[in-house]
Amino acid sequence: LAFKAVRFRDGKPVDRFIRYVRYEGDISRRVYLNTGISYEILEEQGVDESQAYKEFFNFIGDDIIVTNNMAFYRAFINKHNAKSKKSGTEGQDDREKYFFDDSHKKISTQWLAQSLILGVKDFEIDTLLEYFQLDYQKEDPLGQVRGIGSLLLKLEEAMKEQGKTLKI
Repeated sequence: LAFKAVRFRDGKPVDRFIRYVRYEGDISRRVYLNTGISYEILEEQGVDESQAYKEFFNFIGDDIIVTNNMAFYRAFINKHNAKSKKSGTEGQDDREKYFFDDSHKKISTQWLAQSLILGVKDFEIDTLLEYFQLDYQKEDPLGQVRGIGSLLLKLEEAMKEQGKTLKI
């Protein structure tokens, strides 16, 4: 439904990305409550899947990419590639291969938080931002994206407290 990512360089967030993807199915109450995304937002601000896909890969570049839920991106990319393969259109380009290559640094705040924090009801972005008492406006899509960058810095602090390191 939405791509949200932050680009880090030299330990600092340097760019943010948000792109809504048009969706023809129903949006559940749970999705709406967790993300603030409604069918109206997707209709007004959304782009088709192929365009979102291309814009995301253009955004990635060579820097560290941080999202809250990397599994979503992998699933989206796999789905897109399956559709492309089925229709006989373009296959993976170098950026896609690079994205899945372990040499490209991708950080999921959700996965990182799961390895560091116990006693949190879930690892959704809103829950993690509240847990670390990071100020953001849930209704503002860019608020969550800015929050992802702030969250990573808080998780890096938590790692240091546990004697672990994360080079961002």
